[in-house]
Amino acid sequence: MLHNHPLTIMKNQATCVNLNDETNVRIQTCLFEHPLCQELSLLKWKQFGFLIILITSFFYALFLGLFTWAVLRNIEPARFYDAVNASYGDGNCRMVYENLNARNQSQINQLDHRKDTTDHALKYVIYILLWIHVFKSILCIFGVYQFKIRGRFYAEIVALILSFYYLYDDPNWQSNTRLRCFGQWQAGSFGLCLAWGTLLAYMRFIPYFGLYVVMLEVIIVKFLWFTPVLIIIICSFAFSFYMLLQSQLPFSSIGLAWIRTGLFD
Repeated sequence: MLHNHPLTIMKNQATCVNLNDETNVRIQTCLFEHPLCQELSLLKWKQFGFLIILITSFFYALFLGLFTWAVLRNIEPARFYDAVNASYGDGNCRMVYENLNARNQSQINQLDHRKDTTDHALKYVIYILLWIHVFKSILCIFGVYQFKIRGRFYAEIVALILSFYYLYDDPNWQSNTRLRCFGQWQAGSFGLCLAWGTLLAYMRFIPYFGLYVVMLEVIIVKFLWFTPVLIIIICSFAFSFYMLLQSQLPFSSIGLAWIRTGLFD
């Protein structure tokens, strides 16, 4: 019944349409604008789509807000390393924690690394939300996407994995400290950026807002085709600036010259 539904048949036919053929595109557009298709789409949205999008968006927004709060409550690990005069690196993370415990607060410039009740509550609530999204992802893989690649879906999965890695505590020493190792901190920063970007995938299904998200996707895809031309232009100026301005710090190496030129600073 699902595969013989008029909207399913039209969707499958739309994937086979040659977008360069204006006649086929016009016919397909007219079919989707037919009153029957419009009413079927509206009916499916009212009965199923709106409620599903509302529930999934709520849980994701809740996860995103709590994860952002958990990240912003922490202090970057470099400040803890500097407080105990330790060299940077994940290998020294536990040693930094032990040194922090051995010193009093006045000796480490009031950097409080100890977790409180809010930190523990945030961690376990986010864990519950992560499992809810894992369950939803499994349903999407087997039921909705049927193992087809969808960039927005996999971006959300990566964000969830990185957020779990950031929140995970080594049971041997990390259970009562906010100190994150450098690898966790970097993974958390990338996961936070990716998680906020994934929020656009949920807004894509909301009327009025979804149009602008689709427009942004089209602009990004079009810009990617322009990227090779932009790289050539940057290289032409970066190499020239490197030849002329090697004595200045911003252009002291080819990499720095390329970055400075690419930023148009």
